Amino acid sequence: AEDGIRDIGVTGVQTCALPIYYSLSVANRLTASGWMQGWGVNYFSYGNLTQTDAAGNVLGQFKPVDYVVQTQVSKLYHEKFNWGLTAKFIHSSYGMYRSSGLAFDMGVNYYDSAAGWQAAVVVKNMGFQLSPYVSGGMKEELPFDLQAGISKKLANAPFQFSITARQLHRFNTVYNDTSFR
Repeated sequence: AEDGIRDIGVTGVQTCALPIYYSLSVANRLTASGWMQGWGVNYFSYGNLTQTDAAGNVLGQFKPVDYVVQTQVSKLYHEKFNWGLTAKFIHSSYGMYRSSGLAFDMGVNYYDSAAGWQAAVVVKNMGFQLSPYVSGGMKEELPFDLQAGISKKLANAPFQFSITARQLHRFNTVYNDTSFR
């Protein structure tokens, strides 16, 4: 097979409720080297919202949107392991508040097709905010996450069982609601 575009995905979702979501992704297998590369854009629109001040006075309308432009590479390693890296440019616009950032995701996946087992570890949102929402304001941390998961497909079933652990980098994820006693 020759190098070239192998997969193009386009998704547009609009329901009676918001948000509106559009996604475009393209994947390209470089057969000589065994690398996969891809590009994508995700766009979220939350519709037209009424802008008010603290007293509830209507100031007008605004249209909040988020989008992500990303590129990724992945490669098969020793027949059962896949690893990948994604670089993302993230932008949010909520009325007069705008922010952008850079983030990276990394993952490793083990897949044993004969046994139907799959396990993965993913590190998400390593990066930083390029510009804060408020000019001159403090830059915020991205929502970093370390995840691990395992899946098992039963021999003749059209589905598989999966479990995913999130926030593995936090040793105490208990939420303590001080208003509830």
